[in-house]
Amino acid sequence: MDMNLLNQILGIAFEKRVSDLHFEVDNPPFFRARGQLLRSKLPRLTAQDTEFIAKTVMEQNRRTLPDNLRELDASYALPNGGRFRVSIFRQRGAIGIVMRVIPPHVG
Repeated sequence: MDMNLLNQILGIAFEKRVSDLHFEVDNPPFFRARGQLLRSKLPRLTAQDTEFIAKTVMEQNRRTLPDNLRELDASYALPNGGRFRVSIFRQRGAIGIVMRVIPPHVG
């Protein structure tokens, strides 16, 4: 996982108007659309992938990922303006992440 791939995945989610993205170890990213979880065709994520995503989010928030992470909330913004509410948590010893798309226009 690298910054370009992460932003590409998030950009697709924002454009397709999915509500959430789920990142967990040993599974590909999942998209939630119209209440359904949809498995992407991307490769399965490793512990290093989810840690990279979490650290990237935290860096944008000018924070560091705590060693004793249980769960925390943050935000993430794409260069093109797409925004996400982010939940980062430890699940079965690995980092998991759920990113909720914040619609550009509420209402």
